[in-house]
Amino acid sequence: MSDTSQDSVFLVHVGQVIYWNVASLIVTCIAYGFNLLAGSIAVYLFVKNGTRGVARKALLTLTLVIMLSTTWDVINRAGLYLTQIDYILMRPLSGGILAQAVAANQATVPYEYVDGWPVTINLLIGDGIVSWRAWAIYPHNILVRASLIILMLANTAVNISDVIMEDVNPSGQTHSLAMDTASVWVSLGVNAFATSIVALKMFRHRRSVRIISRKGSMTSVEKLLLFLVESGSAFCAFQVLFAIFDTLNLYQTTTTDSSIQITTLILYSIFNGFTVLYPLAVIIMVSLNSSVIEASIHMQGPSSSGLLDSPPIRTDTKVSTMQFASGPTSSATHASLTL
Repeated sequence: MSDTSQDSVFLVHVGQVIYWNVASLIVTCIAYGFNLLAGSIAVYLFVKNGTRGVARKALLTLTLVIMLSTTWDVINRAGLYLTQIDYILMRPLSGGILAQAVAANQATVPYEYVDGWPVTINLLIGDGIVSWRAWAIYPHNILVRASLIILMLANTAVNISDVIMEDVNPSGQTHSLAMDTASVWVSLGVNAFATSIVALKMFRHRRSVRIISRKGSMTSVEKLLLFLVESGSAFCAFQVLFAIFDTLNLYQTTTTDSSIQITTLILYSIFNGFTVLYPLAVIIMVSLNSSVIEASIHMQGPSSSGLLDSPPIRTDTKVSTMQFASGPTSSATHASLTL
């Protein structure tokens, strides 16, 4: 194959990489708009209702951290893509398009160093908030609380290790693919467990008040618990979908713009949006219904002993871009396509 033919084939590859990176950035910006709206509502509710108590102050702080972190992520990804396009298309080199691709990959390394941190921060905060809700409704169940602590410690260790590995060698992407995938599955385990025990609490509460409530009606506590279960189930369902494609992407080493890698890239952008929107939605609902949860203390009688029985509820408690391929063995993370 002549050099001209090779350049033509590679130019098609460059076009695909830029196209899908821009598509993922559009998805990211749309998700950021929804997250900004949700974050503003959450902050407004804190300002309106006050921040008395350690828990409310902590939730307000975490809300602000989430919004700053997701803003950091959008700015970093936009800068990465613009730098990539600048070097590959607007700075011609004597070596041609291949040399420009190498220069583009090198120029984006600083962005790769910080690429995983905002996403990981948001994921861990979101998982922590969801675990906190489950923790709060099982105030005297040692087994449930110990399980939540162990799962969150494992989740934190895996995700932080993943980001550190990427920082050690941000351009050598293959080494961290397995850790990327593991971090998604561990986070899924945390969310699935927390959602399941909240669902069990809702079932037990419904059974305990069925006699005194009107037929077919739901108590305010049930409505709040139902929201937590439904939103948690929806998030877990999408997380399972993303985890499956992320696992399939682990074995995509022959090309950097396969359909699986492209799908994983887009799903990654959507997933990042959900990791911010989900905890913000929980914070908003908790703020709106905090009095309902406190009132439930007086509604429920003491629970019977059992593995998951508990007293009444209380409230005092790399995948981001595609890069340009540098050789036949290069591989893209689920965060990026490679030039």
